Amino acid sequence: MKKKPATTTWKRAGLAATAMALVFAMGCSNIEQAIQEAEEGEVTITTGEGKDVTLSSKADIPEGFPSDVPLPDEIEVTSSISASDSITVTIETEMPYDEAVALYVDYTQQAGYSEVSRMGDDNSIHYSSQKGTERFIFTLQRDLEDNKTVTGALVYSNNPETEQ
Repeated sequence: MKKKPATTTWKRAGLAATAMALVFAMGCSNIEQAIQEAEEGEVTITTGEGKDVTLSSKADIPEGFPSDVPLPDEIEVTSSISASDSITVTIETEMPYDEAVALYVDYTQQAGYSEVSRMGDDNSIHYSSQKGTERFIFTLQRDLEDNKTVTGALVYSNNPETEQ
């Protein structure tokens, strides 16, 4: 799997989006400092509920992310966020959009996940699947300026409260 540094623009955008999600989830008042520290490598924030959440701009896959999730050489990991029950990996690729979507839909089917929801159009998709207490969600979008770059997020969570 190819792990090269992401472009600064995409890395900042990914970290900013992740940080904004944290603001809403945690009510973190010092988020600008957390973003800056994450851009320099990695930062761990403790939520008001005592849960540790790690933001990383490293191209590494966090521990606990399923090793069978496909990340071929054409897909670049740009950042991640991890907590005890969920891991999000942001990605970027020039793989054709339709191939990237098929890659992850096929993965969920082969790994035994059931589709929970699917929303999208010719340029973006949000796909959610579940297997017992495990969820695998991916969101992909085509860059409409260059019409070839695909960015997105792969989310894995394992929470016993979500079993269907």
